[in-house]
Amino acid sequence: MIKSILFDLDGVLVDATGWHYKSFNLALRDTCGFELTPLEHEATFNGLPTKEKLRMLIQQGRVPLEKARQIFEAKQRQTNQVIETDCVPQPAKVAMIRQLAASYRLACVTNSIRQTAELMLRKAGYLPHLEFFLSNEDVTRPKPHPDGFIIAMHKMGVRPEETIVVEDAPKGIAAAKAAGCHVLEILGYHDLDVHRVTRFLEALEAPDGARKEAVA
Repeated sequence: MIKSILFDLDGVLVDATGWHYKSFNLALRDTCGFELTPLEHEATFNGLPTKEKLRMLIQQGRVPLEKARQIFEAKQRQTNQVIETDCVPQPAKVAMIRQLAASYRLACVTNSIRQTAELMLRKAGYLPHLEFFLSNEDVTRPKPHPDGFIIAMHKMGVRPEETIVVEDAPKGIAAAKAAGCHVLEILGYHDLDVHRVTRFLEALEAPDGARKEAVA
């Protein structure tokens, strides 16, 4: 029996993947004179915390170690500005969370830093309907490691077989599977609505044959 649903944030509850990409590129361009292509970002960096992206770029010799803090701070300033202006409640999404919260325990597990996650969830109107959220500052190892989902389930007192994770990015999907949860894989923000979630819930409760057909 499903008791809890854990949502990713960027690309799931908010349409923020482009915000992070643009903000990070602006910081890289202004500080180091280069940008990541959309293809490279999607294949290698999407879904990772900014600090992890910088660590990888430092290892590749593309970002000097002494520039990392400057890039990180510039990226966060850019991101906060975009959130303040562009992140507004979407009635259908808020209604989905409110409806699900009436029957299931809900939380958000994200690779974003705490301040950014709180700002997004508050501006989007989700915070009143979530028990809590976990940021990359609440774990030792962010996604693709399963730590965030394991901590969330421990806080809720639920087991993996009682938990659904909604994710869009490969690293988040890998983390959810490593935690042993049921995973609803979506293509992105616009691929998620209450019907998608309820169909997945119904499929999990169906007999094995019907379950395979419904989830496929």
